[in-house]
Order: sequence, then structure tokens, then C-alpha cells
Amino acid sequence: MQKHLFLTSPSGCGKSEAIRRALGPSLLGAGGFVTAHERDRDGKLQRSLLLPAASAGGAEGFEALPYLDLRGTAPLHDNEVFRGEGVRLLLEAAWYPFSVLDAIGGFELLIPQFRAALADTLSSEQPLLGVLMQQNEAAALCRRNLEENGLDAGGILCGDLREHRALLKAGAYDLVVSNPPYFAEGSGYAAPDPARAAARDERTCSLDALCAAAGYLCRWGGAFALVHRPERLAEVFAALQKYGLEPKHLRFVQYNAERAPSLALIEARRGGKPGLTVCAPLLLTGPDGGDSEEIREIYHMG
Repeated sequence: MQKHLFLTSPSGCGKSEAIRRALGPSLLGAGGFVTAHERDRDGKLQRSLLLPAASAGGAEGFEALPYLDLRGTAPLHDNEVFRGEGVRLLLEAAWYPFSVLDAIGGFELLIPQFRAALADTLSSEQPLLGVLMQQNEAAALCRRNLEENGLDAGGILCGDLREHRALLKAGAYDLVVSNPPYFAEGSGYAAPDPARAAARDERTCSLDALCAAAGYLCRWGGAFALVHRPERLAEVFAALQKYGLEPKHLRFVQYNAERAPSLALIEARRGGKPGLTVCAPLLLTGPDGGDSEEIREIYHMG
């Protein structure tokens, strides 16, 4: 009998509320933890707090511990909340008939003590109900890919880039890379599979949100590399510049020398000076119709 049930969908769909409504007063007897989020009048996240799961059922007397504070000029992460209270709640979960884990998939997974306690909880026979942040299947596939190639997969973080201030430190990265959705929401075909639809159009990841996250993560002088559609270059450049990312290199991808470009490879620099270099196009096929020499080099095909 399956004893673990986790909900996953785009952020803001009501997964946590669904659990609270379904369980109601039963949450008073639950182990584990829940998270609460304080927002301003415009809906922007201000603080995130950790509480015992029983608090969602109406139990009182618990202290809400803030593990993220976005009210200042720089985000404040308190890893000790998950290293201490988070681990304690997971260890004590074994004393309860069931536990709630709401939610998993943020920066807490980078804390070794919490990750170890979570692994023990997930491998137990105790019934668990919780929320997983979106795209965990993609993250699992990425981990498998890295592991099968003998690379460290411990740094995979699954989260919502729209909450980038809650997940990672500002200006901490030399290079940020993205293969974002190419099409504006509602602009044509919508894939029936939710994961494919989210990967194709901007229903959960707008161009503005993407560039906001990249501008936040890049150090001064750091690079943001992305691939996009040629017909949206004006939008892409405008969004990049809005968040302090100056387009520096542009390279079109073409099926062959006669075809129009189908993709655009773009590199922008945080705080860079104006000046764009347009490189020779990347041709996918050669005169004989086979893979071009450069493509064969890129994919190590001899």
C-alpha cells in the first residue's frame, strides 16, 4: 500500500490549501512541518517561516521561525532554522500517526543535516503527505544524467525561479544559463501535458521573470547565456537591459546556410557597456546534408 502522497504543480495553485482543507482538524495530530509566507499589499514575498504541522490545524503556542527575510536590501537566509528546528521536527515525526511535509524543494535541500533527516523520513513506513516544488521529475533526470557520467549531482536545486530571492544569494554566480520557454502564453499551440506546456510557453516563467532572476544571480561582470527565438529578440534585449544585463554576443542557429535562423544564442553581461558582437551563424548541417563539422565537434562525433 502506498503511504506517501506528494502534490506538485506550478507555484500558487493552492496545493498547501488543499492539504489543509482535506485534513482539517486531523492536522492537530500530525508530525512534520509547514511553511507560512508573509506578503506585502502587492503580493510580493516578504518573509517565509517554518512551523510544526499541527499549527496548520489550529494548534497554538508554537513559534514561527523565519528562515527567509526579503524586507532588506539583501535577502537573509537563516540556515540554522532547518539545521536545528527543521531536523528536530523530522526526527520527532516518527512519534505521530502521520506527517505533513509542506513544502520540499528549496534551499533547505542544500543543508546536509536536513537532507539526511529528510532521507530517513522518506524511507520510513510512516504515512506522509506533502508538497513538492515544481519540476522535480526534471531535476531527478538531471541528477541521473550527472551521476551516470561520474559527476557530482549534489548541487541540483528544484525551485521556482520567480522566488529567486528566497532560493539563492544575490550576485554569487559568474555564469547563469537558461533554455526558457520560447513563446508568450496564449500565442498558439498549447501542449496537453502540463510539463511540456510549461516548457513551451510562458505560463509559469515569463521573459521578464527570467531576466529578473538572472540579473539578481549574476555578479557584476558575470554572464547570462540563453537561447531564444529570433522573432523575439527585441523583447529579449529590452528585458535584459531592464535588469542590468547588456547584450554582448549574438549568434544565430540555422539548419544550413540557405535557411533563415531558427534560434538565437545570446550572451549578456551584468553591468556591461553597450556594444553587441554578431558572430557567424552556427550551421547544423553541411553541404552534403549531414551534420556540420562544428556540430560534430560540439557533440564529440569525431
